[in-house]
Amino acid sequence: MPPQYLSVLPCLPDFDTPYGRQQLRDNYTASKIVGIPIHALEFGAHGINSTLVKPHVWTTSLPHRAIIDTPFDVSLTSPLFTALLLARHISTIHLAMLLYEFMGTFTVFSPSKDLDEAYARARRELAIPRMQDWKRLVDTKGSATNMWTRPPLFTSRDLELFLSEVAGQHGYKPLQSAAHLVTGSVASPFEARASLLLTAPRATGGLGLTGMQNDLKIELNDDARKICGLRHVYADLAWEKTSKHPFVVVECQGKAVHGSPIKGLTDDNRALALQNMGIEVIRITYEQIADERRFEIFGAYLAKKLGVQMRSPAPKTARATQELREQLFCDWEQVGLI
Repeated sequence: MPPQYLSVLPCLPDFDTPYGRQQLRDNYTASKIVGIPIHALEFGAHGINSTLVKPHVWTTSLPHRAIIDTPFDVSLTSPLFTALLLARHISTIHLAMLLYEFMGTFTVFSPSKDLDEAYARARRELAIPRMQDWKRLVDTKGSATNMWTRPPLFTSRDLELFLSEVAGQHGYKPLQSAAHLVTGSVASPFEARASLLLTAPRATGGLGLTGMQNDLKIELNDDARKICGLRHVYADLAWEKTSKHPFVVVECQGKAVHGSPIKGLTDDNRALALQNMGIEVIRITYEQIADERRFEIFGAYLAKKLGVQMRSPAPKTARATQELREQLFCDWEQVGLI
């Protein structure tokens, strides 16, 4: 949840006590935002016994910075520790999707009308400042979407260090497996889904096109700078030039980010600048990865550009592809719910 909304929500009751737990159903934050049962970190084998609170028992020393204290009378597990706790309960693909979000620059959240109105009212009456780091995206008609931009919650290096710290703990192996599927920092669920479809191993259902980098910074030469007016650009998905293939860039044309005429012109100039430098630029829409047949055609075209010969999938591989797509193309806001 974008943190600006926390300032207008009622505090959670003290659910360590029977009286506090009785108040959970009538508490807006618990029932409408967090959801019941409340998932609580429990130290020791004997804890809360209630249908309203789901304890997650932890009996060893906590990882570094596992708990985040907030000014809202509640402490939270950090994103990295949350991923470890969830690793035992959700699929590897959904865990990888969460890692893409945590390490990326986006969040998917749909505030209710009541919550939006409460926040707007609080900003007017209490002069609550805007959260400059969190911004809500709008569509081509200017309407608010459920997409937000923000700084990454942690980096790939943070994840690497965390995995080394929790090696051998419950959840370590599935978290490590999910981390191996994540190729970098992305700006949208579209880019995350495309990354998994293109780079996940064939046995997992992906195309296995290795060597891809997300959000790759490309320095432009003088001619390219004149075309687009920029010194450098960032490629959504990129394969740098090798002896087997040219420099290939795939740009994900999301409607919320790329849909306006002005943004479209900017994208055209960026693409032309890269092409002028000898870089192959392929622009795709969400529909081209969501539609299975269209994605097959695109995948074969991209593989050819990368010098990879795609074989017809064996029955086991075809089943894995179907399973991957079923997990990827779900409601992103439901990913990680247990």
